[in-house]
Amino acid sequence: MTISNEAAGHAFISYVREDVDRMQDIVSALKAADIPVWTDKMKLSPGEDWKLTIRKAIQRNALAFLAVFSSSSQARDQSYQHEELLLAVEQFRQHPPGRVWLIPVRLDDCKLPDYDLGAGRTLDSLQRVDLFGEDAKDETIRLGRVLRIFIAGAG
Repeated sequence: MTISNEAAGHAFISYVREDVDRMQDIVSALKAADIPVWTDKMKLSPGEDWKLTIRKAIQRNALAFLAVFSSSSQARDQSYQHEELLLAVEQFRQHPPGRVWLIPVRLDDCKLPDYDLGAGRTLDSLQRVDLFGEDAKDETIRLGRVLRIFIAGAG
């Protein structure tokens, strides 16, 4: 039995290993708001084809894709997060214009990567959530509210 093959309807969280502790804080907050979450740490089983499982989790089951960035992710030249983001951009382009699905999340005052979303837009064109500074708690709550709407709308 595979842990990762669950029904559709989760928030997929993409991050780099250096940010695992901060990512766990996001997971805890979203779970407290009854939002199903998918991360590699939680959903991959020993022996599973992790690349295939991650692809399925993004392409078939994600109601939202949280792209988590920090100075740590910005400093890395290579990361599987880049592959996840390319898959997310591909999925984002298949959604109708104006549908919120890809949500940039910053853990510190870093620059968002320059991914082309099509139609002259980049990742920086999307409203981001900043989970640092004095508004971090309010922004976490706001993120939970937005994701709850996705989950309710899909059910």
